[in-house]
Amino acid sequence: MWLRVTGAMLLASINIIFTYAADRFTLRQRIQDLAEFKRSIVMSRNSNSDFNNVYSRTSSEIAQSVEDSLFRKLILGKPSVDIVILLDGSSTMGHSGFRTAKKFLARLINLMPEEQFEDGSIKVAMLTYSLSIDISLVFGFSWEPSGRGDVKKAIKRTEFLDDYENHGATALLWVNSIFETSNRTSSNDTNKILLYATNGQITDTDLYPTAKENSVAFVSKQLQNKGYKMFTIVPGTNVNRGIINDIASEPKEDFIIPVVNSHSLEEIASDLKSLLRHL
Repeated sequence: MWLRVTGAMLLASINIIFTYAADRFTLRQRIQDLAEFKRSIVMSRNSNSDFNNVYSRTSSEIAQSVEDSLFRKLILGKPSVDIVILLDGSSTMGHSGFRTAKKFLARLINLMPEEQFEDGSIKVAMLTYSLSIDISLVFGFSWEPSGRGDVKKAIKRTEFLDDYENHGATALLWVNSIFETSNRTSSNDTNKILLYATNGQITDTDLYPTAKENSVAFVSKQLQNKGYKMFTIVPGTNVNRGIINDIASEPKEDFIIPVVNSHSLEEIASDLKSLLRHL
C-alpha cells in the first residue's frame, strides 16, 4: 500500500512538474509573442519617419513644416477650405496644456487671410470634448462664424471641461459628422482639415472591441481614407505618442505639431509669421 501510494504520489508529482513546465513554456511563449507584437507596432510607427525626431525639432523647423503642409498646400488662395478644430478638454491636458492649445490655435487662425474668411473660402467649426461634446461653431447654421475674429472669440470663450474621461474616438466620429454638414456645392474640391489639440491620453480606445486595433486608430484611418488632413497640436510633455501617431496624417513630421509650453508656442508662431510674410 505504501509503495502504491508513494508511486501514485510520484506519478502525480511528475504530472504536476510537467504541467507546470508546459504552463511556464506557454506563458513564456505568450510573453515573447506579446513583446514581438509590441516591437512590430513600434517598427510600423517608425517606418515612415523617425518618430522621436518629430518631437525634438526646433521651433523654426516646426514652423517651416506648418508653413508648407498647412498654409502653402492646403489654405492660402484655395477656393474652399473646411476646418474643424477639435479641442481636448479632459483633465489629462491640465489647465496649462489647455491654455497653450487655445493660444496656439488662435495664433494659427490669426495667420490665415481675413479675406478668405469674408468671401467664404475658409469655413471653421469647433468642438471641445472630454466625456461630453461641446459644439461651439458648426457649418451651415446661423452660428457659423462670418469672419476670422468670430473664430478667435470662440476659441477664447471655450472652457476647460476637466473631466477625467477622454472620449477622443467618439469625438472623431463627431468630426466626421460635422464635416458632412458643410454645404459646399463641390465637396471634392474642398480641403478638409482637422486641427486636433490633444496629448493623446484617450480612454475610449475600446469603442470597437472587435477591431484589430484601438478605436482611435480605427476611426482616424477611416477619416484619412476620406481625404481629411489631420493635424495634431500636442501641448505639454505628458503625451501618448502612439495615439498621436495613429491620429496624424502622413508624413508624421508634417502633421504632428509639438507645442511644449507658452514659450515654444510664441517662438513657433513668430517663426511662422515671418515665413508667411514672404509668400
